[in-house]
Amino acid sequence: SDADYERAMCSFVLFCVDIVLVDEQTGRIYLTKRRIKPMQGWWIIGGRVLPGQSARLAAVAKLKQEAGLRVTSDHLRYIMSARYMWKDRKQEPQDVGSDNFVQIYALPITEAMRQTVEWNLNPNEYDSTAGLTSFDREDLVRADVHPVLIDLYDEIFVTN
Repeated sequence: SDADYERAMCSFVLFCVDIVLVDEQTGRIYLTKRRIKPMQGWWIIGGRVLPGQSARLAAVAKLKQEAGLRVTSDHLRYIMSARYMWKDRKQEPQDVGSDNFVQIYALPITEAMRQTVEWNLNPNEYDSTAGLTSFDREDLVRADVHPVLIDLYDEIFVTN
C-alpha cells in the first residue's frame, strides 16, 4: 500500500538499479529527461528492485517497463554502485526524501534500440518530447547534470 511504502521509504535504504545507454564507438551516453521527483531533468533509466528480485533482472524489467527494450541480463555490464540521498520524492509526503543504494549497469545501444526507446519512453516518468540525447563528458558538464552522471561517464570511458 502507499502507506506501507511511505513508512519503508522513511525507514530503510531502498535498493535500486539504473541503466545507462552507451555508444561505445563514439564515447557517448544517452540520457532522457525525467519528469518526476526525486530526480527531474537529464537522467538515466531505472527504478527500485522488488523483494526477491536480483539487480540484473530488475534492470531488465525496468528497461522493458520504462523504455520498451527487451534484453537479457547478459547484455548488461555492471559499472558501479552509488548512493543517492534525495530531499523530496513523488510519493506523499513529498517533502520527505529517500535514501537509495543503486547498482548501475551499462547497455551498449544500437540505432534500432535507440528508436525503440524513443517510441516507448514511459510518459509518466519521462518527457517523451525530449527523447534520448547523447552526451560526451563536455556535454555533461555544460548541461550541469547531477555529478554522479559525470562520475559514471568517467567510469565507463576514462578509467577503462
